[in-house]
Amino acid sequence: MVIPGIITIILFGYLFINFLYPKFVALEKIALGYLLGIGFFTLFLFIANTLGIKYDLINFSIIISFLITLGLLLNLRFKTASFLIQAISLQKIRNTFISLTEPDKYILVVITFLILSSFVINIYWPVSDWDSLALYDFRAKLFYISGYMDEAIKLGYFFGYPLLTSLSHMLVYLLGGENPMFLYSLYYASLLICFYYALKRAEIKRNIALIFTLLLASSGLIFEHSTWAYTNLPYSSYLFLGIVYAYLWQKKLENGLFIISAMLIGLSVWTRASEPFWLAIAFLVIIFSVIRRRFSIAFIYAAIIEIIRYPWFSFFSDKNGNSLSVEKNLSETIVSISIKLNTINILKVFDYLWKSVFSRYLLLVLIFIFSVYYLPRYLKNKNYSVIFLFSSIFILIASIFIGTYTLIYSFETWDKIGDSAYRMSMFLIPSILFIVPIVIFNNKK
Repeated sequence: MVIPGIITIILFGYLFINFLYPKFVALEKIALGYLLGIGFFTLFLFIANTLGIKYDLINFSIIISFLITLGLLLNLRFKTASFLIQAISLQKIRNTFISLTEPDKYILVVITFLILSSFVINIYWPVSDWDSLALYDFRAKLFYISGYMDEAIKLGYFFGYPLLTSLSHMLVYLLGGENPMFLYSLYYASLLICFYYALKRAEIKRNIALIFTLLLASSGLIFEHSTWAYTNLPYSSYLFLGIVYAYLWQKKLENGLFIISAMLIGLSVWTRASEPFWLAIAFLVIIFSVIRRRFSIAFIYAAIIEIIRYPWFSFFSDKNGNSLSVEKNLSETIVSISIKLNTINILKVFDYLWKSVFSRYLLLVLIFIFSVYYLPRYLKNKNYSVIFLFSSIFILIASIFIGTYTLIYSFETWDKIGDSAYRMSMFLIPSILFIVPIVIFNNKK
């Protein structure tokens, strides 16, 4: 039951991706279908449960059947159904592989080996990491056993994080599975597939795209988190790909891309709600939309994110009696920082972030610094898409600094959470690996 159940969720996502942007190739649609399918299906399950609908197999079947039917009807109504069937035959795969150069074949074999290794590890090992056992998976088992969230709500702490990963685990248990770890291998594979095809859409040559996809796949932190039941890899996948499709929209000005971007950014909040990175990216997209006189885009983008994040924020505020307003907290933080700003603490934060985060990304940091050399050329040519990419990385790094600075006044042990800061900033790995080939190896500058 587990495999057919996950396939139906991917099919739901596939149908809506095909409706929004039929130009994607089949593998892209499958990868994005998983990311959007699991994200939105867990969100719909959560909303249904707050309305009194039990978490069980019958309701799973009813909801997924309705969503798949809706997806089919939309594709038929708007004449995108002709793009639905894109056969991925063994013969086609074989012919594509034969057409590769020898170095490209070796790279693809290594990437495939890494993906399969992640699956093998996750099939063998159950959920075992502390936060996973004590929080994400524990909530999933409570939901599965009771069918509702009441028992978990009584425990208070267990609702400090959104429910995407917990409800994903619960789905595996509902479908008769015992180990939900393979879900993170699917996130890993989906991230790599989307990364590669996004580079191709940015007009990067196949061999360069494969090399940088291999660099991403072989990143120790990324691979490690494909075998951990934490929120960091799903969160980084949603946030990074939200940036990527916003970039592709800036480049191609095709509306389906910005809608997909907004959905991915919204789902990042459904994965982790406390970090304000989504707000920074949404702000950038809105600013660039206004600069390019696409005012309706700015409104629609913000509306999509708000619609996705509202159910969880509303639920959290209702159950805890206090608001989870990131915008309010951020404005208060900026005011607080401006009052308490001093040179000594700034240097402390720089030192901490260098030792805990950026020194561990040293090669990436150096490559990114080198790529900044090309920025004046893009500014001069008003290449908004690449300027947006640079701006995204700059604003994310600034957000990391601001967030860390506020911890000085909140926690005495603020500088003892090095691994948490390292994991939190994981999205910088694909972000830098994506921008470098675009600014250095793209011939159409």
